[in-house]
Amino acid sequence: MVKKEFLRYKKYVSIFYVFAVLIVTFYLSEMLSALFQKMRWDDVQIVGDQLPLSTLISAIISISIAAIVWTNKRYNTASFETADELFKVDWPNGEETKNSTLVTVVVSVVLSIMLALMDMVWSALTTWLI
Repeated sequence: MVKKEFLRYKKYVSIFYVFAVLIVTFYLSEMLSALFQKMRWDDVQIVGDQLPLSTLISAIISISIAAIVWTNKRYNTASFETADELFKVDWPNGEETKNSTLVTVVVSVVLSIMLALMDMVWSALTTWLI
């Protein structure tokens, strides 16, 4: 199934799948809830006020998709290869991130000021010409 060297990433890939299921369930639940309202269907509460039918359907669909993807050899291998590549990345430390962010903000502000000045000049020039 998966190469033995990739098994050290199983924990991280599994966590990714769990979060993916939660995110897909949330968004699909919101979409189904809106669809129920649009169609004027009753979104029956399954367990008190905590679990409406739209959320249950969304969870079943999300878990089914995750199970299909997890058991598909091609997608499973791609997940482990992605995790392997992410562990090879040389991530910047906090100081490098601060410096890069500062440079980005300063350059953005300077360019914004330059564009605003150019806009004012060209606007005045075109107004004068017209």
